[in-house]
Amino acid sequence: MNAVSVAPTLTGPTTLTLTAGYAATSTGAYTVTGTPSPTVTKTAGDAKITWNDSTKRLDIAIGLTAGTYPVTVKATNSISPDATLDFTLTVNAVTPTTYAVTVNSGTGGGSYTAGATVTITAGNAPFGKVFDKWTTTDEVSFANASSATTTFTMPAKNVTVTATYKDAPVTTFTVTYNTDGGSPATIAPVTVASGTTIFLPAAPTKSGNIFKGWKTGNTTLNAGASYTITGNVTFTAQWAKTIFSTKYEATFLNWILFFVCFGFIWMWF
Repeated sequence: MNAVSVAPTLTGPTTLTLTAGYAATSTGAYTVTGTPSPTVTKTAGDAKITWNDSTKRLDIAIGLTAGTYPVTVKATNSISPDATLDFTLTVNAVTPTTYAVTVNSGTGGGSYTAGATVTITAGNAPFGKVFDKWTTTDEVSFANASSATTTFTMPAKNVTVTATYKDAPVTTFTVTYNTDGGSPATIAPVTVASGTTIFLPAAPTKSGNIFKGWKTGNTTLNAGASYTITGNVTFTAQWAKTIFSTKYEATFLNWILFFVCFGFIWMWF
């Protein structure tokens, strides 16, 4: 008795997802039926995906990069219709492992992969401070630890870096005084930090003169006035002659006395 002819059927997995860098693998087994026994062939798809007639699986060799790979498999046995199955392999890109960078007193923190170049920048220095250097306990090597902006190569671990600051160098200026023949003859100069407010000395004295103030540039200030130092400065005493200087006071008084006496004598006689 002749066997009844039956058209082929082909059923089994239609999708598979792998991650780039996968090891060689195979799909699940397919079920193939029909009389006479069908022949299965791959009719379309990447050469790295092949039909294994012994295991009734699709074998997937290593080396496929991220992407989508459609495959068509057909079963035939001379009885129509042929059986066709479409299979799609998806290879996902590897999601890189990232590590955290925490930046204290600066910018550049975030998530980075091992080997990435990380750029960090120190924040504004507090008042009276300037940037000193970068520090860390996470064994990274800074391109220049003394630079406010620098880089390092990200290791395969989380990293914390810290910008440190030191006292700003103090800029000083010298304040000198010129009494211009007055007394005291000299006033000791003083050295003060930039931005310091000083108070000018008491008025010196000078025979036959009236003290008019301390002058610097085009500005004349009274004794005891405040002045903010922004550079080296010299204050010079300003003087104005009295109406009669001491040199001529005695002669003037003698003449006054003479005319008074002369007037009385004239009136008497």
